[in-house]
Amino acid sequence: LLEVTEKFSTDINMSFGIAKCGSIDIVDGDRQRMHGIELPSGDTIPEVEDGGYKYLGILEVDHILHQEMKAKIRTEYTRRVKKLISSSLNSKNLVAAINT
Repeated sequence: LLEVTEKFSTDINMSFGIAKCGSIDIVDGDRQRMHGIELPSGDTIPEVEDGGYKYLGILEVDHILHQEMKAKIRTEYTRRVKKLISSSLNSKNLVAAINT
């Protein structure tokens, strides 16, 4: 499959961002350690680290990292509310901005 994908992508002059890629091996629901995937071009797709990877803005490894996501969302929400409070919005617009 890798060879077909590589041949097709070179035929249409398309390149992939290998630096953004990561691999994870899950067997029977358990994560297996590996040393990445060697591509025919000689590049290596590294293994995903324990910190996980982001897919559509959500941290995942072999499951969603709920606690880390809650902490990240909480800090971002607090930062945005503090920024809104320090602005010169009137109370009606401030409440509307916080609720959106």
